[in-house]
Amino acid sequence: MKDTSTKIHKKQLEIYMAKSAGERLTICLEMIDFGRTLAETKIKEENPNITASDLKAEVFKLFYKNDFEGEELEKIADWLRLE
Repeated sequence: MKDTSTKIHKKQLEIYMAKSAGERLTICLEMIDFGRTLAETKIKEENPNITASDLKAEVFKLFYKNDFEGEELEKIADWLRLE
C-alpha cells in the first residue's frame, strides 16, 4: 500500500533513522505487539468463548497461513493447543 507522498515518506524515514538502534528496535517490537493484539481482538470478536490455547493456535494460523501448507499448518496449530 502506498498512500503516503514521497516527500512525507522521506521525512518519516529521516525521523526514524535519526533514532538510536535501541529506539528503532523498541518501535519495531511495539508494532509487532500491536499487530498481535489486533489479530487476537479480531479472533475473539468472532469467537468470544475461545480458550487461550485455541487463541494462540488461531493467531499462529493467521500469521503463517502463507508459509505452511494446510496440513502442516494444522499440525503445528494442534501442537500449540497442547501447550
